[in-house]
Amino acid sequence: MYPTMTGIFKIVEYVPDKQIIVKFCRLHDNKLIDEYSAIAIDIDKIDTYDCDFFIKSLVRIGTSIIENQEECEPIINKTEILDGNTKLNIENLVGKNIEFKFENYKQSLLKMRRIEL
Repeated sequence: MYPTMTGIFKIVEYVPDKQIIVKFCRLHDNKLIDEYSAIAIDIDKIDTYDCDFFIKSLVRIGTSIIENQEECEPIINKTEILDGNTKLNIENLVGKNIEFKFENYKQSLLKMRRIEL
């Protein structure tokens, strides 16, 4: 999942004390939220203590829905995946679409020359 991805939700309908009908999508999506399917969520599965708890409980549900939407979208750009064991030849990479996964920069490797203990 993208480290800084922002999702949105829209409550389409509220059936008091029973359920809400909600749509989820990414903020920077290529489609409007109204173009996505709605799901019904039982009120007893959501924390309704206050607005903050309500939003956080919906986000827990919506995150997996948004991830599934992302996986179902068509791939427009054909890509190549590089093997980490392949010898680097930058000239062979020119003009190719290379696929990569987003990383949390805090957990990435640091380049060092030597370590003194």
